[in-house]
Amino acid sequence: MSLVQRTPPPVSESGLLQVQSEPDMVSAMRYEDEIETSNVSTRKKRPRLDGSPLDEYSRLKKDIQQMFKNWAAEQDLKFSKLITEISDLKQQNSVIQETNLEIRKFMTFASTEYDDMRKKIAKLEKERSEYTENLMKMERKILDLQVKSRTASIEFRNIPMQERETTDDLLSIVSSVCNALHIPIKHDEVRDVYRLPGKPGTNKTIVAEFVTVRGKNNILSAARNFNKKETYRRKT
Repeated sequence: MSLVQRTPPPVSESGLLQVQSEPDMVSAMRYEDEIETSNVSTRKKRPRLDGSPLDEYSRLKKDIQQMFKNWAAEQDLKFSKLITEISDLKQQNSVIQETNLEIRKFMTFASTEYDDMRKKIAKLEKERSEYTENLMKMERKILDLQVKSRTASIEFRNIPMQERETTDDLLSIVSSVCNALHIPIKHDEVRDVYRLPGKPGTNKTIVAEFVTVRGKNNILSAARNFNKKETYRRKT
């Protein structure tokens, strides 16, 4: 709000001291009107001085406006940065979700594979247990056969070895011995014939496994009689 101060018209000293007649009063009034009109038409605003309240107000207003502009720019920068960070977080969250999904798929696959592996291991353990049991049964059968074969086997000792000796050669030797004891045998009466392990250069023992214990006992009885006769013959 501007303040306008009017300068009052100058008062003539003669106006205060002199008494005028009516014509003079009319002239005086016209003169005052002219002066007043001149004062009104020529009045001007007083020049504004620095440091006036209006200048302070304008400066304060500009400072506040600038402060708000700076604050708004700073807020816009922070908001833009916040939007960028939120966008980055969303992207990271999306990547994390995809990673978690892949991990879940892998865990599901690994769990399935683990279950399948457990089943396969359980099956293999069951088969191994069955194989072990069958092997033990076979071992027991073999032992039984060995015991039975030993009860129906005869050992022939001090019989020279032949070069490149075969099973047929050993069977012929056994047959020749039995014939010498006057107990002829057939080849099908012998289940197996072989030599026992021994030191190199020695005459290894021949073992003949007969089909029946009776055939074995007949040969042993004939061998005892043969030995008795030979002993008696040598003494006489």
